[in-house]
Amino acid sequence: MSRIGFQNFLKLQPLREAKTAEASGKMPEMDFFPNRLAALRHPSRQFVTVSRVEALTGNMNLYTLIPDADKGQTQLAPFEPGQYISVRFEIGEIRCSRPYSLCGSPSGNVYQIAVKAIPDGLCSVYARDHWTVGTRLEISAPEGTFVFQPLRDEKHILAIAGGSGITPFVSMAMDITGRNDGRTMTVLYGCRTPRDRAFGDVLDALCSASDGRLRTVYVFSEESRPGQRSGFIDESVIRESLQEHSSVFVSGPRKMIESVRGALQKIGLERKYTRMEVPGEAGRLETYPDAPGEVPEKVTLTVRMQGKVYTVRADPQATILRSLENAGIAVVSGCRSGVCGFCRSSLRSGNVFAPNQKEHEREADILYNQIHLCETYPLTDLELDVTGYPSGKEGKQNG
Repeated sequence: MSRIGFQNFLKLQPLREAKTAEASGKMPEMDFFPNRLAALRHPSRQFVTVSRVEALTGNMNLYTLIPDADKGQTQLAPFEPGQYISVRFEIGEIRCSRPYSLCGSPSGNVYQIAVKAIPDGLCSVYARDHWTVGTRLEISAPEGTFVFQPLRDEKHILAIAGGSGITPFVSMAMDITGRNDGRTMTVLYGCRTPRDRAFGDVLDALCSASDGRLRTVYVFSEESRPGQRSGFIDESVIRESLQEHSSVFVSGPRKMIESVRGALQKIGLERKYTRMEVPGEAGRLETYPDAPGEVPEKVTLTVRMQGKVYTVRADPQATILRSLENAGIAVVSGCRSGVCGFCRSSLRSGNVFAPNQKEHEREADILYNQIHLCETYPLTDLELDVTGYPSGKEGKQNG
């Protein structure tokens, strides 16, 4: 074994200094595969163009979205069946986002979303009236945990859908029929009449091609026909569709979800086998049976965001998130259902009503007085610390 002389160590420092002086001041360009993969799967934003618009029902359209090459977008982030994207809107002075489930095939470089125009719905009506072929949109990366996970879920999925809540299950059905990995799915689809079956033809075709791996049961609340179920998705209907080992995924209106939740509790299904997805945002305060009886007509929100302070007049009947957006303040949000936590903010002072917060809050939320703006209503003047988009502009008095 050769020895390294001590004198050689004394030469190292001058050698390093010389090499440093000779080197360029430019940082070397390094292309690490994990970084490229992370940028593809989790981009901060994406740009798409509407390539096709199709009518699904009288008030719901299907929009096909492709990468906007003019914006430099060539590849869309891959997604898991059951996830959603958030679409950014600028409607007059209002800057906001809305989540829409991805309802197309998870393979390919294209997204599909279905938007149901709700009476007096700000964004859904705007989409119906303004989105045409060629419309350019800014969207988020795919988000959400309403997905099948092999280590957690059973091989049989009981998918319970109401109205537009069918959208995430269309993508799941396409994925199950497109591969043979042992999964099966039964879809209980509740809607008013056969004419209100969004994706009914698509589901029927997938069932026919699934070799028994996919089955759809329609339950119509306002029409009765021979050979078809009528009424609502209740405990008896659920019991008939459950197998010995099933994971239950539920997506639909809040009232339906509460009804199904009660039925599953009576059946005795452990909570770890259930997944709940509430599409859309909270309604007016007065719609909650346990809402406070008397609230002021207007309150003041003092918001600290990105080093600035905004003062906004708000309606207690609307969520804090909606009031801030109406005032032109772009607040970070995602699911708008109290689950994702993107709009989690610090309540410095004041009283609020948060009907569903206990379902989603963490111990740290209680300890540090954190609230979800999308599901919280102001009952008094409030002071808040809020996270906003970097491009958020100053709010205005919204009297």
